[in-house]
Amino acid sequence: MRSTKQHVRSVRGVTLIELVIAIVIFGIAVTALMGAMSAVAKTSAERMIRDQAESIAQAYLQRVASAQFDTSADGISVWNGFTQVGAYDQFGNSIASLDQFQIAISVQNVALGAPAVPANNTRRIDVTVTHPSGVAVASTAFRTRRP
Repeated sequence: MRSTKQHVRSVRGVTLIELVIAIVIFGIAVTALMGAMSAVAKTSAERMIRDQAESIAQAYLQRVASAQFDTSADGISVWNGFTQVGAYDQFGNSIASLDQFQIAISVQNVALGAPAVPANNTRRIDVTVTHPSGVAVASTAFRTRRP
């Protein structure tokens, strides 16, 4: 009879203490998992903002570098000191999803190689794009005057 009671007790299920311990362990595992997922989501969002900022910087850099720069005109230097909040397409239309980015452009005369290319024939173009989240991206290009 004693063996039957032990058999019935083991088949009945888990005790309350065992259930509480299992719930605590499960809770700890879920908390750790949620913390890891939160860190991944934050990193992913920052990466997306950085990618957008890099794309904006490259687009503005190409736009400035493609301006006329020869013996008759300097369409690059007019961009010096340019600042803008929000990105715009090539037609001047605001891109709503990129309205928090700030763009700043600096153009400087620089000499490349001591006697090779004098400063009046070379422009250094710096485009800086920042976001309120703290992400900042800078791109630089050089353009020489066409003879």
